[in-house]
Amino acid sequence: MKLADGQSILVNDQGITVMESELDQGEACKDVKVGDKIAINANAVNDSEPASANVASCTLIEEGELNEVPNKTLDRLQEMGWVVDQPE
Repeated sequence: MKLADGQSILVNDQGITVMESELDQGEACKDVKVGDKIAINANAVNDSEPASANVASCTLIEEGELNEVPNKTLDRLQEMGWVVDQPE
């Protein structure tokens, strides 16, 4: 999911992972929208809070919508000071 500041994050059952790219910032997942289901290939994952991953590639599995993201997840992101980029 994209944040208002342009940063990309992956949210799954294990938590939140900040996605960094070997390419230009966010280039690997530049077309991903909020709610999309994706698979990533990461060269390294840093075990921190939140975790971060060096993303080599990103594959769209299924398109999604913001309303498919659980409110609990959106609330947690807001608590952490992150604002989800709202699609137009």
